[in-house]
Amino acid sequence: MIPNFNDPPKENRIRPFWFLNGEIEEEQIEKQILEMKDKGLGGFILCARQGMTVPYLSDEWFAIGRRIVELAKQQGLEVWLYDEFPYPSGMSGGEVTVRHPEACQHELMFRECFVEDEKAVMELGGVTVLSAMAYPVAEGKTCWDEGKDIAGSIGIIQPVQIYQRQDKENALNNKRFFSYGPEKELYWRNPGGRWRIIVAAAKKIDHFKYYGEFMDPANPDAVGAFLETTYERYYQVFGSLMGTVIKGIFADETHFLGDHFWSFQLPDYYRERFGGEIVKELAAILDREYPGSARIRYQYFQCMHELLRDRYHKRISEWCGEHGIKYMTEIPSMRMSGQMYSHIPGGDPNHDKIGLPLADVIERDFAGFRSNTKIISATARQYDRRDSMIESFHSIGWSMTLQDAKWMIDRETLMGASFHVFHAFFYTVDGITKHDAAPSQFLQNPYWEHYKKLADYCARTSRFITETQSSARIAVFHPITSWWTALINPMLRMKYTGSDAGEEKEARRLTEGYLSLCRTLLFHGIDYDDLDTETLARARIEGSTIRIGRASYNTVLVPSVTNMEGAAGEMLKEFVRCKGRVIFCGTLPHEEIDGYSFAKEWQSEELPGVTYIDAPSAGGIKAWENAVLRAVKENSPFETEVVIPEEARGKAVCCRREDEAFDYVFLTSCDGAGTDFTVSGKDNRRYYELDLETGKTVFLKDGGKLEDHIGPWESRLIAAARPGSGLEAAKAQAAPAKPRTVLKLPVDKTLKTGICGYNVLRFEKFRFSVQDSPWADVLPQMWTDQVKDAGLTGWCGLAFRGGFGVPAKMEYWYPVRLRYETKFTVRRCPEKAFLMHDKRGIMGEYAIWLNGRQLGRDRFFREFIYDQNNLMCDVAEWLAEGENTLEIEVTAWKDWHGLSDPVYLLGRFGVDRDCVTAKGEGGYPYYSGKRWYSVELALPKEAVTLALPENAGCFECVGLQVDGKELGTRAFLPYEWNVPADPQRCPVSQITVTVDNTLINMLEGRRYDYTRRIPVSVWDAPGEADDREEKQNV
Repeated sequence: MIPNFNDPPKENRIRPFWFLNGEIEEEQIEKQILEMKDKGLGGFILCARQGMTVPYLSDEWFAIGRRIVELAKQQGLEVWLYDEFPYPSGMSGGEVTVRHPEACQHELMFRECFVEDEKAVMELGGVTVLSAMAYPVAEGKTCWDEGKDIAGSIGIIQPVQIYQRQDKENALNNKRFFSYGPEKELYWRNPGGRWRIIVAAAKKIDHFKYYGEFMDPANPDAVGAFLETTYERYYQVFGSLMGTVIKGIFADETHFLGDHFWSFQLPDYYRERFGGEIVKELAAILDREYPGSARIRYQYFQCMHELLRDRYHKRISEWCGEHGIKYMTEIPSMRMSGQMYSHIPGGDPNHDKIGLPLADVIERDFAGFRSNTKIISATARQYDRRDSMIESFHSIGWSMTLQDAKWMIDRETLMGASFHVFHAFFYTVDGITKHDAAPSQFLQNPYWEHYKKLADYCARTSRFITETQSSARIAVFHPITSWWTALINPMLRMKYTGSDAGEEKEARRLTEGYLSLCRTLLFHGIDYDDLDTETLARARIEGSTIRIGRASYNTVLVPSVTNMEGAAGEMLKEFVRCKGRVIFCGTLPHEEIDGYSFAKEWQSEELPGVTYIDAPSAGGIKAWENAVLRAVKENSPFETEVVIPEEARGKAVCCRREDEAFDYVFLTSCDGAGTDFTVSGKDNRRYYELDLETGKTVFLKDGGKLEDHIGPWESRLIAAARPGSGLEAAKAQAAPAKPRTVLKLPVDKTLKTGICGYNVLRFEKFRFSVQDSPWADVLPQMWTDQVKDAGLTGWCGLAFRGGFGVPAKMEYWYPVRLRYETKFTVRRCPEKAFLMHDKRGIMGEYAIWLNGRQLGRDRFFREFIYDQNNLMCDVAEWLAEGENTLEIEVTAWKDWHGLSDPVYLLGRFGVDRDCVTAKGEGGYPYYSGKRWYSVELALPKEAVTLALPENAGCFECVGLQVDGKELGTRAFLPYEWNVPADPQRCPVSQITVTVDNTLINMLEGRRYDYTRRIPVSVWDAPGEADDREEKQNV
């Protein structure tokens, strides 16, 4: 059926970001690469990341890279190069704008006011003025055709005033007055009447993450400098390996910034492209009442789209093609065709804990290009790309489990993703590096030993996608040009960026119309692709089918729109004439954006094959859905029918794919609803299941309908052999019979429990003093934030830096002395106890005292607890029964110094919030690792299935032993184990369950509450918020 499904090749396997974010050691590099190989990964994307101590693009950086590539080659792993430090791409770590300061990116800003007084004064700041116009206002309306150019009324002021005294001996004058900081200001005298002043200006992006500024991707010099300083450097070092070990380059998030984009390349390009002067018509972006505003807005967005795509992405894609590697992108786009030149188009939608309803995912993600996997997979299909890539899992936090990952992978498989880039595998989680859009899904996490289960599962879903084709014959006409003219910003998750409440309501109606159509199709198992109208114009019509790339469509659905590009309109009209079907599902185009009149071209004649469905009225969404479904099913009957009960619709969802001999149905319980389902074909079929967890193919049924069940959070992959394919009798083993008896493990009973490692007490709450100030309570973070939060800024010494004629700036006077103290209670001193902190968890010069005795730095040793940079000190002999005091003193030289991470006590003891405990008496609230639970249970001598109850609330890796015999670990639901028959079985069996949790308990002192869907304190009772202060006790 699907070749190599059982053991997919590396090109289908996970390739995560590997963040080199610390001090790189040869031993660790080799160990981590071997771990990736052992756990079934296909390779990795080599990323320079914040925290790295080697200068990016230096000889040492490339030496490390060469060693990594050599080791990957030895292990048969792919290497992909990440093209930036840190991100977004285009800066060469900041070098591009150093070389080309004129290529810094700007945003378009507007200032406006209404004037009736004798003059208008408008402060504009340090901007480049593009236009300044005054329009008369009559009877409440702006007279656009009577505007006056008032740019001459703008001049320069210096608003900052400086008075300096100079202590010079025998000076004739020791005082000076200066001004400083040139800025633009409009000063305009009103000739009479009421006027509306609109100033459009370009403001430099100067407060952007990582770099402060950012490059203009439309600037050819900036793009050339990026290629020269990054891509060419990589080629000099790795050229001989490009196309073999090194498969490609990953580009990340290059885009235009701000509510309204600007490039100084735009005016000339706009003039060449559309023959107008965009600078003179910028008011059209601000106000839709401006004459021709829809046309101008469309042309503005289209030009910015083409500048980004053709001047940046096309150049880099061509470079990659010339050097034998692939250009893989995760980028914001203006429209779907923004990834036209990507060899592997990608997106960034997967950042949830299990349980978020699919309806909420659609509402949140589907309006955006980066966050809608359906759009990304459709782009790959229409441009004939093998893979569509999804970057997943950043910012979920440390509670993320393998079940969470599998649930999100199922959702992306449903929508056609095949290339999985996990964010991320951290080289280290030392100190504050662990908070870089956590989690790290790497060897730091307790579940790592089971990771191959996820890697194999993910590889099989990828193999399923790459070795089959989507069965979608329906295209959804993407309404992006209508969104543009309603000022919906595609770079800001389709945010409305205007200021007109009526227009904002219209923008919301347009996006809701599109989302409703997507939701209706998905929830009813109707496969579709989004189709960009720019892509549609490049398609060809064969018979009654639109063909583009690997895709073919016999029906096009058009959601509510306000306009339609002429080339797309003509293509659709020709499609209808060739007996294709077009279904309009809402408002019809009425704006003319490129001279094309929909009313004239479509409504002046009766066109067969066109269906018009009115937009849903208030409260009439169900009738609208039924009308859409009737029209779709009349025009696009399915070869394979899937029936899911009405009550489970949208909770269990399916997609269809096919190859030459089989039709496939992938079903997933994305909202945790178990349900029955039916699969049937037009002709007699033979049904098989491809098990995504084991890789086995099992025979299910011959002929008729397949009636089966899917459990909560499960996924099933069904294959139906087509009659006449010659494969109706494809070899497969029959599904093994399951034991009839199912016993639920008694998790509601009091179970014996323990841990496989040291217990943990976490010190996060400290008393804090700066420069001998009064004590205040703080949490670990940068010392400057601790001072701010504690209200102790007045205790810090200040230095004033400045020069002659320059304003003095206040800075902290370094060094700064910081003191931290916390107390904890010990009732019985444990035999083993260690104080532990991360190497960079305390930054600056520091010393640690326990009960008044200094712990010398030479007493600490490295031991891997969750990271290679964990430092341990044996303190068992220094603990005292009763109250204990831990003190840390830091001399800070930088703003980020101080105690920035918790400190831990590890050992053989129990932990409780209210009382002192000895080993075996307390709990393990902060423990991250493997925990075991034991119970005696009477089992029958025949085969039996043991299972965790569905309401157990467990989504971790769970293992089972029966009388000491391992039955395996389940990384995902269902948590079931088949216990074989045993005639010699004792009347009572010893059942041991092991649970590998995540690092959230230890690193954050929290756990995830699946009822409230939020992380809560480990001390909170399930379902209850508890704000009581924690006590630190052993």
